[in-house]
Amino acid sequence: MRAGFLAVALFLAGCVKTRAIPLGQQVARPPVAPDSVVIYRTPEQVPGKFVEIALVTADGGDVVGGNALLTALRKKAGALGANAILLVSSEAPTTAIVTGGSVPVATVESGSYVTKAVAIYITP
Repeated sequence: MRAGFLAVALFLAGCVKTRAIPLGQQVARPPVAPDSVVIYRTPEQVPGKFVEIALVTADGGDVVGGNALLTALRKKAGALGANAILLVSSEAPTTAIVTGGSVPVATVESGSYVTKAVAIYITP
């Protein structure tokens, strides 16, 4: 049972697509381990001054959301030398109910799970 769950988790994690759009002047920084990339919801939570490195986006299609997207964002930001991310937005697929006259016949989801953040480097 546990092996089956692990296989599904690995499959879903492989479905996440990440992108980065550089912001400002780029400075080469060594990579940061994904587990060391801290997540903040607002700039006020960041303990000190920081530099914006890139806008990073994780897209999980219509099957992946939540933690898998955050993990992908931390990995992408860390590869860019960021030691934190500032969450910008998170979107889930929209759901519509299709009716046949007055009777619901299907539920249709469109769009995908998308989370956006700004990869930042908190200065020492």
